[in-house]
Amino acid sequence: MAIKDIFKDWENANMVRTESNIERGISDIVGAMLEAALYGCQKTRIMRRANLNYEQLKMYMRYSLKNKLIEFDTSTFLYRTTEKGKRVLHNFNRPHEALINIQSNIQSKP
Repeated sequence: MAIKDIFKDWENANMVRTESNIERGISDIVGAMLEAALYGCQKTRIMRRANLNYEQLKMYMRYSLKNKLIEFDTSTFLYRTTEKGKRVLHNFNRPHEALINIQSNIQSKP
């Protein structure tokens, strides 16, 4: 499965409404989970950083583990972002970085 296809199945079907009434798709949620688990952490930290309740965490964690985006390290009992997850996170952040570059170029011109 190609990295670009990872979120295709769930993107529109699993929107989560946040406190500010903004809907987030799976790419936003899994992206937050991957960032939280970059250096290893417990489920609670992932849940808090991704702003999920426990039921949502279980669903998205199952999805992330199945797609090998996050792994569980049995020696430290921590969840970590895999190399595949890091690639997905990098590709997820690229459009945001491009927008920042465009905005800084616009502001720097007289």
